[in-house]
Amino acid sequence: MSDEIILKCGIYKITNTITGNFYIGSSKNIDARWRDHKKRLRNNKHENKYLQNSWNKYGEQAFVFSVLELCSLDTLLIQEQAYIDTFWDFKTLCFNISVKAGSGPGPTLGSKHSDETKEKQAQSLKGNKNALGVVRSSQFKDALSKANKGENNTNAKLTWDIVKDIRLKAENGETAKQLSIFYNVHYWTIVRIIKYETWK
Repeated sequence: MSDEIILKCGIYKITNTITGNFYIGSSKNIDARWRDHKKRLRNNKHENKYLQNSWNKYGEQAFVFSVLELCSLDTLLIQEQAYIDTFWDFKTLCFNISVKAGSGPGPTLGSKHSDETKEKQAQSLKGNKNALGVVRSSQFKDALSKANKGENNTNAKLTWDIVKDIRLKAENGETAKQLSIFYNVHYWTIVRIIKYETWK
């Protein structure tokens, strides 16, 4: 696993290439943040038990670190929140424990927000609760597009054939809870499939 990463401010992702599970985070110093993650994971002291257990089971070589998006410090948490809102799935694939950006283990920004930064973030969050008031970047739109393409997404656990079966069984009266148990997929994943919110 390479330690080389550009020293930039932005949103990153840690992915288990075997299972497709992932963790999303942000930092003003991505390189330092990744090194901090690895140090705690290697010492079996990472606060995120899901990420740590996966690391212990599959080994360091199974994980890749990638930069999802570079952004300014002023919008860092806002952009991270946008990714979490889109990809958080009740820990089915996403390792993030909290749905709130900046609440994960360890230092996220490495420094406290200034009053000016807090005001900018507050203004950005006004008016649009779903979009968080932030203009989606091209990187975010690309990530969202891949996620909505079903089995084209490298994190997908299902296939189009299974999705068709799920929708057919739902039409015939089977509940989302029954289907989630049968296919070993989270309840809300099934709900989104049935409602055509994913696998469109």
